[in-house]
Amino acid sequence: MDTAAIAEQGMKPLAEEFARIAAVQDTPGLLAAIARLQYIGASPMCSTPIFQDEKNSARYALHLYQGGLGLPDRDYYFDTDERATMLRREYVAHVGRMFGLLGDDSTQARARAAVVMALETELAGASRKLEALRDPVANYNAMPIEAVSKLTPSIRWRELLEAANIRGVDTVVVGQPEFFRQVEKSLRAHSLEEWKTYLRWHLATSFADAAGGAFDAENFRFYGTVLNGTPEQRPRWKRMLDAEERYLGDALGQLYVARYSRPPPRRATRSSPRTSSPPSAPASAPSTG
Repeated sequence: MDTAAIAEQGMKPLAEEFARIAAVQDTPGLLAAIARLQYIGASPMCSTPIFQDEKNSARYALHLYQGGLGLPDRDYYFDTDERATMLRREYVAHVGRMFGLLGDDSTQARARAAVVMALETELAGASRKLEALRDPVANYNAMPIEAVSKLTPSIRWRELLEAANIRGVDTVVVGQPEFFRQVEKSLRAHSLEEWKTYLRWHLATSFADAAGGAFDAENFRFYGTVLNGTPEQRPRWKRMLDAEERYLGDALGQLYVARYSRPPPRRATRSSPRTSSPPSAPASAPSTG
């Protein structure tokens, strides 16, 4: 709740993460940086959710899905109506403002925002539309982890997943194989500097609301007001309770139950009429706390 201290620190707690991106010198280093961002909560390049296997409910499965976009889905990058055109223009301006807050001058910020938009548009072009994502069969392609390399020869998936702290995985579910073929093309088509710009953006936008101050304000201006029409943010104390619930909800629920919930009273077992005797009344009603 200390908004002044939060605004003062800004993105400084992420200095090592930004430095790790800046230090990338080759494709393996780039992929290691992507894995690191996936591990800490950003989702560049693709999405890697873990949830119940759709064809085997007794196990959980790692899914490799399309992702890596700053706009909600692929249609935002290609629809031609007036609103979509406006949102793309505003999005590029927003990305540029965020780079400015990171310390880039205006020329650098505009150029880097254009790089982000170009790379994301490529990924969006290979992404399935929302209606296509509703087909559970078409979006389920289980394969050994080594087989995924046929889609993306540049990526050693086992090493990438281990760098993201995901270990012991032999089989994955690839949702949209054509998306990963585009990932391979984009890895080859764009320079390391362009990919580093893209990673820098995704690191910043993933934690902008937590950075407070101008970062939080600009993040809400675009994603809250421009994109969703929300005129003002909810009170901070409500947002903090939401964050607490997301991160600690189950753990706090267990503590609450342990402290305030009592097991129901045991029911007396009815004995045989020949041997039973009337139960004695309790001396006092049980405490309800």
